[in-house]
Amino acid sequence: MPIGSESEVRAIKIDESTYPALLKSIQKPPSVLRIRGTLPLPWKMIAISGSRAAPPPALKAAYRIGKMLAQYGYTVVNGLAEGCDTEATEGALSAGGTVIGVVPRGLKALQSREKKLFGRLPRCCRVQ
Repeated sequence: MPIGSESEVRAIKIDESTYPALLKSIQKPPSVLRIRGTLPLPWKMIAISGSRAAPPPALKAAYRIGKMLAQYGYTVVNGLAEGCDTEATEGALSAGGTVIGVVPRGLKALQSREKKLFGRLPRCCRVQ
């Protein structure tokens, strides 16, 4: 699946009813979320992130945790970076789970490996 373009991304402003309440409650919430796809509701999600240069046992653990949480209905959220983020994403996807990739600098800023992983996601959030 190609990563698509910015034109496939829609904006959700902080004052809209579809803006996530929990995100709105943090100290400095982003004023706009840019979304490709749909947001999973209810908001049963967990962030799984870690080192880009993690040792093999940590990578295996990230994969298993991502898979297990997806099997329990959680949406996995991370930045799609190499290492633990990628493994947690792969684990969640292997279980048929949902993943939200937070891409703060937009699609053009993704590295080659991140672009491949992003292209496999049915949903993506870009926080701006």
